Amino acid sequence: MNVIGVHTSPGHDMGACLLQDGIVRCVIEEERLSLVKHALPNDAVNLWPQYNGCFGYFPWASFAYCLDEAKLSIDDLDAVVVPAFPGPAFAQIIPIRDKRKVLIADVPEGAQHHFMHALSAFFASDFEQAAVLVVDGDGSMIPGEGYEAESGYAFDDRSGAYRTIFKNRYLERGIGGGIGWMYDVVSAALGFVNTRIGYLADPGKTMGLAPYGRLREGLSAPWIRVDGFRLDLSGFNDWARGSGIDKIARYEDRSRALIQDENHIPDYAMDLAFKAQAELERAMLALSVELHRSTAKKNLCLAGGVALNSVANGLISAQGPFERLFVQPAAGDGGQSIGLAYYGHLKLRSDVRIKPIAHAFAGRLYDENEVESTLRAAGLGYRKLDDEQSLADDAAEALANGQIVGWFQGASEYGPRALGHRSILADPRPTTMKDHLNSRVKFRELFRPFAPSVLAEHAHEVFDLRQNSPYMLLVAPVRAEWRDRVPAITHIDGTARVQTVDRNVDSLYARLIEAFRTRTGIPLVLNTSFNLRGMPIVESPRDALRAFLFTDMDRLYLGRLDLKRPDPLSLTPALSPEWTLNLGIAADWRQREMVSRGAFVFDGGKRSVALSDLPRLDGADIPAQDEVNVVGRFVFALDGETSIADALKATVSEEVNQSLARSADLLVQALLRHGILRLRVGSVEL
Repeated sequence: MNVIGVHTSPGHDMGACLLQDGIVRCVIEEERLSLVKHALPNDAVNLWPQYNGCFGYFPWASFAYCLDEAKLSIDDLDAVVVPAFPGPAFAQIIPIRDKRKVLIADVPEGAQHHFMHALSAFFASDFEQAAVLVVDGDGSMIPGEGYEAESGYAFDDRSGAYRTIFKNRYLERGIGGGIGWMYDVVSAALGFVNTRIGYLADPGKTMGLAPYGRLREGLSAPWIRVDGFRLDLSGFNDWARGSGIDKIARYEDRSRALIQDENHIPDYAMDLAFKAQAELERAMLALSVELHRSTAKKNLCLAGGVALNSVANGLISAQGPFERLFVQPAAGDGGQSIGLAYYGHLKLRSDVRIKPIAHAFAGRLYDENEVESTLRAAGLGYRKLDDEQSLADDAAEALANGQIVGWFQGASEYGPRALGHRSILADPRPTTMKDHLNSRVKFRELFRPFAPSVLAEHAHEVFDLRQNSPYMLLVAPVRAEWRDRVPAITHIDGTARVQTVDRNVDSLYARLIEAFRTRTGIPLVLNTSFNLRGMPIVESPRDALRAFLFTDMDRLYLGRLDLKRPDPLSLTPALSPEWTLNLGIAADWRQREMVSRGAFVFDGGKRSVALSDLPRLDGADIPAQDEVNVVGRFVFALDGETSIADALKATVSEEVNQSLARSADLLVQALLRHGILRLRVGSVEL
């Protein structure tokens, strides 16, 4: 039986999940294919013209991806399951012959969103029975009663029968909403927002900043009062309005945010993050305790966007009353498609048991010959290693020597965490590694921590961990004797967000970590997602190649193929056609009007990037008043045929020294990441 769940908009994090005979066969989020973070329709429209303007509303790319991976036609499906809103409209446009196969997940009425979260968590777990806690910003709405924000369920077996234990609804989004919105508003006030989208915060940054803060006067009064399942957020609402936070919590821009310079964060911003995290943890722990009291279940599943707060999850695991905790790897709305697929399966064949997931690797496999063909077309040299052990040994040696490695293996993970198939790996021992990765590879705030991937059999030796954490969704203390040995993965408060690696689940990744342990005595590696700031995790070999060339990674392993970073000065980028290089006085570099005053700006129509936001050309004796001209001539010389080295020689009269070459490389990397420059390597357009 083939059932596909499709999470559509309005909303965010659309995607598709194919379930075959109760087993997750393929899961993909639309952002991995559109390269638009969260795949929101207002950003994704017209990206893929072949979808006739529907792309971004119905995730056709994800839908087709699942069918292609399973070698199915649309009419081979037994059901296509879509959300209640706007389900009927989509039922008409899905080109399946038998329209009766389109199922609309319209029950329970006014509570469908949280129910899909609950299904996605319970049936992915290996529990026979469990309580499920769902917490997010807002879900389905009942007029006059409001949006669901916190819900509890009990599943007594795997037949699909369930009980709703509690549900908290709120009439407002934002201030006046539940604990998810409380945390979101604070994140927006701090300036942690995705301005390309305009209505989503980035709460993971708030979680990372929180340990730098402390309790301060003016933030000591409780924001949330807990009475059983009922949460009274009037303390937060009154504080937010009284303090003016409601005026600066904006999603479309950061102009009023508390953090204006991410490298100089005010103490008050740190303390505010600390307060929000403490209130969230207290509320989540209280809800889990009450849910245990009401259900007497031994097992707890977590889902909803707030379940991505791995610090709160770690607290529930360590201090909560449940014996076992399972957090769905795509706990946010990216996991809605999984719940929809489970819903369809239960509707059609509740007698056929849904199998628990063994891992989160449910993307397509890229054929080695296909990858080699791409590399040959790009003209990039590579080595082919003999087997998996040779691959693990080679990569472990590179890591032990301090190299930063792009690791692209097998099927992609679903969810927001890279789990060793689409990862950037590094040595956790150097004290400088965290800052180097943040500044030169991930291009993100320096306070943000990195996670360890540790061999499961050594996890409790290094971390104070109550249970395994295969999906990197639990934070645990690093044991005191290990903190100085692995400083690059130890956060400021002595904790780490842990991924435990089971040899029986991912033998190649375990071999790599074991090979690293043999060389260093350390049974873990630093693991971060293979992406650039603001971009989704890479899906394809071409995506991986782009990220590799646009950063300071040293090596890229595409399966058994090992690429070393080519000489960056040999690359031949070109100015993207939609961008111009303008000055505040409206001089156009395309017209070669070279002037040395005004505010130098790259203008892409909807976006602009100031010269002050880009790396400088250092290492040459360039007077400050001439920098505009020099950078302009340099970028104008990059025409897709001229190398970076030759463009420098044509721009700077003096000899190109190492410092100047390095600064030009960094400038070009930044321009490529912004999309101002494009890059063709051989015949491969990146």
